[in-house]
Amino acid sequence: MKIIELVISELNKATIRTDEDVSIILTLDTLVEYGLSEGTELTDEELTEIIYYDMTQKAKDLAFKFVSRRLRSQKEIEDYLRNKGYDEIVQENVIKVLERYDYINDEEYARAYMNDKMKINKLGKDRIRYELRHKGIDEEVINRVILANSSLEIENAVEILRKSLPESPSYKEKGKAYRKLAGKGYSPSVIDRAFYIVEYE
Repeated sequence: MKIIELVISELNKATIRTDEDVSIILTLDTLVEYGLSEGTELTDEELTEIIYYDMTQKAKDLAFKFVSRRLRSQKEIEDYLRNKGYDEIVQENVIKVLERYDYINDEEYARAYMNDKMKINKLGKDRIRYELRHKGIDEEVINRVILANSSLEIENAVEILRKSLPESPSYKEKGKAYRKLAGKGYSPSVIDRAFYIVEYE
């Protein structure tokens, strides 16, 4: 097929039309990359390659904006691109580019996520583990970052208990405090340890 018409807009885009009445909107970067102009002959395979290249460039621009706001996990980026209508091939291409420029680092993401959730929200490791799994973080990575923050978890549980319990708490008040910690993702062993520290240390 042959490009019979090429119209450049003011929005860094160009519309090409072929003699087979196929119309496609491409970025100017794609136009330059493939040296496209009126009269350019293209096979079906070449056109498909150009379309995927262009989609990848557009998806890459979206992804860069998405990760510039804050750290994101690989799964979050894939989900974002999928919701924007990009297929797995484009997602994989974009992920490779982001990895090349070190925009994706799930361990760094997990460390920062856990740091925020522990220091700001005072969540326990069980809740954070669940949330990181949901975000597609590998179990081995989760275990490493959790292990590095185990002492902070105890400190947080103790702090929450001291704020929640009166000076001489009743059994009912202790139960309420226990449930509060459990709801924030603290394990029974951590809660028991926190109660021991508050009551005896």
